[in-house]
Amino acid sequence: MAFNNLIALAFLSAIPVIIALYLLRLQRKKKIIASTFFWTEMIQDLQANVPFQKLRWNILLFLQLLIALAIIFAMIDPSIKAALNEGQRTIFVIDTSASMSAAINGQTRLEKALQDIGTYCNALSPREEVMLIEAGEHAQVILDFTDNLSTIENTLIKIRVQDARSDMETAYRLALSKAGEVDQPKLVIASDFSGVDAALFADSSAPLQFLQAGEPGNNVAITDFSVTGLSDNPDISAFNAFLAVRNYTDQAIRSDIDFLVNNELVDVRTIEVDPGSRTARVFNDIPYPAVTGGVVEVKLDIEDDMSLDNTAYSLPPDNSTMEVLIAGDDPFLQLALAGIPGIRLYKIGASEYLPGASFDLTFFPGWAPEELLPGNYVFFNPPNRDYLPCTLSDPIPSPQVTDWDDGNPILRFVNPGSFDVFTAKVAQPQPGSIVLIDADSTPLLIYGERNYLRGLVFPFDLTSSDLITRPTFPILMYNIVSFFRSHLESSSSGLRTQGIEAVRVDGLAEKVKLTGPDGIELEFPIDAGHAFVDVNVAGVYTMEVIGGADSEPRTMVANFFDEEESDISAIAPPQDLYGSDSSMRFEIEGEKHVWKYLAAIALIVLSGEWFFYHRKGF
Repeated sequence: MAFNNLIALAFLSAIPVIIALYLLRLQRKKKIIASTFFWTEMIQDLQANVPFQKLRWNILLFLQLLIALAIIFAMIDPSIKAALNEGQRTIFVIDTSASMSAAINGQTRLEKALQDIGTYCNALSPREEVMLIEAGEHAQVILDFTDNLSTIENTLIKIRVQDARSDMETAYRLALSKAGEVDQPKLVIASDFSGVDAALFADSSAPLQFLQAGEPGNNVAITDFSVTGLSDNPDISAFNAFLAVRNYTDQAIRSDIDFLVNNELVDVRTIEVDPGSRTARVFNDIPYPAVTGGVVEVKLDIEDDMSLDNTAYSLPPDNSTMEVLIAGDDPFLQLALAGIPGIRLYKIGASEYLPGASFDLTFFPGWAPEELLPGNYVFFNPPNRDYLPCTLSDPIPSPQVTDWDDGNPILRFVNPGSFDVFTAKVAQPQPGSIVLIDADSTPLLIYGERNYLRGLVFPFDLTSSDLITRPTFPILMYNIVSFFRSHLESSSSGLRTQGIEAVRVDGLAEKVKLTGPDGIELEFPIDAGHAFVDVNVAGVYTMEVIGGADSEPRTMVANFFDEEESDISAIAPPQDLYGSDSSMRFEIEGEKHVWKYLAAIALIVLSGEWFFYHRKGF
């Protein structure tokens, strides 16, 4: 307890004065009475010649002393340390992104955050209520304002990590909107802030706090995996696989890679990755049972702090014919594609193309439509479009190849240094896109997935290079078709846990039903022959098409591939970025003044004195 006005202690001198008043002998008027027999006690003070009398018990004295003490202590202005959350509306925004599954010492980041929130809620101030907002792949209010501890605890228990990135921006805007509807709001962001733009919290219309979840961790992640095709070796039943691994630690790693088919180990390979770098490799001739077939699973045999991205799944592509379209005029491209086995090639003019045409792969030589639906596309010298994996600007002359990703299956047996480009547009890759061929002044081949479509961009015309005259050109076209053939199977049997995937199904069907690895059933409607599927748990799924001709259940796989989310290294919480003055402590304490309570006590005692004096006759 603190006293903010010690000068008021001087009024304690009034206490002896009050007591002295009760020691003074009363000055009484003389009256003639018949007898003093009934007044013996009252005349005892008249028998002494001193002005003072003996102090007797008197309830009025006691009450007056209480009143004086209460008023004096109210003037001292005492205060105590106490929570200032009384009547507050606290909104918790809880990050449930994949990085919150990182575990150190057996406790995940999400578990740590929920534990801290539970501790806070166990000590709610009077009339304080809390709201819980989940910042998962989609933001949502999972508990409206309440002070019911049992309801809060049951809701916290049900929160799970999603195998996806969080939509923190939408969750934060939702929290601000809810805060604007109540008095005394407070926002608490519970997150590891992995992949979260700290600038999001620069402006806040409500008091804002940050609850840092967990500690920095080490991680090695699978960032891409697909079965690129069956082995060319006729003597064995095997497949080839493309695998990309990123090392987020400051130490080089060497790890075994386990390949499993239907949960049975079929092969073990090895991969090495330098500190802080990414390595991509093609593994050939991995045994595959020709009779049973099934899901191919790959696992990194390594111990790190995030196990989610150590496993990935794929399905081998089938041997059905692939339908490929050339939308535009390029005889060299047509000639190279015509010699690739296993495809049916179509060609139309640019003016005849309509978005939504059901082709497995489409080439756009020298142009690109304004809009595209999800699918697989290759562009040569396109104009700038929002859906491209790069932005394009004015052309430059004679870019010289400086580097290329020889581990990518698109560049298998391709030597980009063997051809020259005379003119190319300057390309700036979008975040998450991959530069496959780089030059001194611009990338020459970029791949990325944007707006739910896969695109490969050559920022130059084939006629503006000598690529078409080199032996590497038909090899490159074959690799491109093979690469998208594997992803064609992914488009119908492979999913990502981030975003919406378009799955081609029977156009007459009503809906599709997915049964996930966690046993949860999900249903999605069908539009124009596509089911737009959204899942947030990695693993193996079973899909049933309801109402169509194709009612046979099929297996699908979903993977978590997010290089930014897999980075669980140290990230400064936003209050460190903005300075300590712009953030508040998670536990809010301050001085609570109690003078008003003392004044109330004085008023009550004064009322008691009036009652005893006037009603009891003291």
